[in-house]
This record gives sequence, C-alpha cells and structure tokens, in this order.
Amino acid sequence: MSKVQHSVKLVAYDSVNLAALSYSDGDVVYDTTLGTLRVMNGRTPGGAPLLRADLTNLTGLTSVAVGATQPTATVNGTLWFNSTNGGLYLYYTDASGNHWIQANSPAFGSGSGGSTYTLPTASTTTLGGITIDGTTLAFNGNGQLYATGAGYAGYVLPTASTSVLGGVKVDGTTITINNGVISSASAYSLPTASSSVLGGVKIDNSTITINGSGQIVASGINYSLPTASTSVLGGVKVDGSTVTINNGVISATVSALNYGARTTVQTTTTSLANGAAVTPTVIGMGKSYVLYSIQVSAGAWVVVYSNSTAQTADSSRTITTDPTPGSGVLAEAISTTATTTYFTPAIFGYNNDTSVTSTTYLKIYNNSGATSAITVTITYLRLE
Repeated sequence: MSKVQHSVKLVAYDSVNLAALSYSDGDVVYDTTLGTLRVMNGRTPGGAPLLRADLTNLTGLTSVAVGATQPTATVNGTLWFNSTNGGLYLYYTDASGNHWIQANSPAFGSGSGGSTYTLPTASTTTLGGITIDGTTLAFNGNGQLYATGAGYAGYVLPTASTSVLGGVKVDGTTITINNGVISSASAYSLPTASSSVLGGVKIDNSTITINGSGQIVASGINYSLPTASTSVLGGVKVDGSTVTINNGVISATVSALNYGARTTVQTTTTSLANGAAVTPTVIGMGKSYVLYSIQVSAGAWVVVYSNSTAQTADSSRTITTDPTPGSGVLAEAISTTATTTYFTPAIFGYNNDTSVTSTTYLKIYNNSGATSAITVTITYLRLE
C-alpha cells in the first residue's frame, strides 16, 4: 500500500503585498520577508504574524540567552547569562551605540562580553585580597587563618627593654618562672629616705625608735607650735580667764569676743546645676545678730533660718512661694545675677535651737540659669 502524503499550499506574499487590505477574515498567508505565517482579518494591514520556532520575531517579552560568548543581539533589552563568569548582562542601545551592561556590577563594557572586577593584592596601603599558599599563610582545623614562619610572613616578638615592649627570656638563673609566675633573682637595694628621695628609714634606737605598738617615734627633735591668729593656724592659749576649757571644750568669755563691730561671714557651695539647692550652716554669727546684707557671686535664692527644724521643713518650698509667718524663716534674698541685697531696715536674727548655739542655718538655691559654684557673703553685727 502506497504512502499518502497530505500538504497545504499557502499563498506567499512579500511585505508590500501584505500591507494591502484585500484579504478576507481568516486567510492564512506566508510572509516571504520575515519567513513566518500571518493570519488576516480583512481590516488590519499585514494581519497578525505567528510566532517562529526560533522566537526571532517575538516582541513584548524578553528571553535570556545562555552561553560562554555574547550573542549577536539586535533587540534592545535582550538578556544574556555568561556561563563562564556567572554574570547577567543586558543589551542596551543608546545614542552612543550598543552596549552589554552587567546587571550585577556598576561597571559595563561595550560589546566585549561585559566588564569583570579584579581584586587588588592587599598591602599596607591597599585594601585587597591575599593568597593562601598553605605555607606562610594557611588555615588550621578550625578554619582560622594563621601566619607561619618569620620575617615577611610572620611576626617576630622584639626583646623587651626599658623603651621597647617585648618578650622576656627566662634563663632559669636570673629570671625564673614557676606556675606561670616570673621571678627575678636580682636583689633590690632600697635607697635611704631623704627630703627628695622616697626610701627607707634607719631605726637607730636613739633619735628614731619604734615603740611597743610598732609606731616610729622621733626624739630629740622639738616642734614649736605657732600661736593661732587670723592668718596662722596654730595653738590657742587657755588662760583660764578670757579663754577656758571644760572637758575638752574651749570657751571664751563675753569680754573676749569682738562685739560692736560689723563683720562678714562667707560660704561657697560646690558646683550646682541650675535649680539645685544645698543647705549649709555657718558658725560664729552669734546667738543673736543684726543682718545687714547678703551678697552672692551668681544669681541665687538665699534663705536664713532660726534653727535646723525650720531649715528642713522649708526644703520643699518653691522660689515663688512666700514663707509661712512663724515658720522660722528670718530673711531671704532672690536674684538672677551676682549682686548684693541690702535689708532696710536691718533684720534682727537669732538661733532658736533647743540648745541655743551660734550656728546659722542657710539654703542656697542656684537661680543663675547655668551650673555654678556660688559664694555667699553675709554682713552682720553680732549681739550675743
């Protein structure tokens, strides 16, 4: 039985004839120019082309070419995967020409298969790569990189000296090591102490001795205590009349005190943040006094109290709140700059502790607007 062959013969036209509208809806013709079939609809010139097997007439979608060499691309936007270096390239056409741009690198070539990056060799001035040769540079079993040898490939520990930080040789004689502790057999000579040298003191049992409590005692050297004054720290003579002492407490009689002359007393705070306060005391204004003025070195709120109880009770009062009458607040001065506040008339002040003393209680509040140590100077006349 002979083989029956079936075939369909299509009418072939070139691009000129295909542009005509003289085709019926559903006609299939062969495009001799592009080598593809076209389906006509009787309305659109050239109809609709069918997709070729090699996809060369595919538009609207982008295929990816795979190979070791760049394809001969004519369509803008063609993708190529370089199977040699694993780079993905895009065929791009602009006013300067046609380019293969590597998609995963900012660098691009011009029709040469794309640019590749070469890692520079690392040096003291260049950030780059190093070669693991397995000899001078190698990985240990834990994947750690280490250098072997000496000189260029390794580190040589310098010998320690008075000016160089380095290694010490344990020779077993002058320098020994025991359980990781380095010891030196060299003896240390303690210098003799002097006015300029820190050293040892010789106990001669004559001028310098040690008592039974292990204390060093110097004999034969007399110290002359100076007389105390307003400018000299020294001793006070207890004459038993104007100055007396009772159970270690020194007292002065009224006739020995300086009454009838105004004087000042001064106190300085530590560095205070703006809005912070301290509650110091001053000694010596007397059991009663006349207060003339309060001077501050920076803006401050200074309050004078009659006793410690009033000082404590007033600690939470704000600067804009007046004190309660009878609360123990004797006087207060408020300023924002360094100034002197004069009280007119002068204020009578006194100590009202359970056991009356000559202590005066204060509150100093930083009102300057900045961190500051504030000096307060009080001018007063002692009455009692």
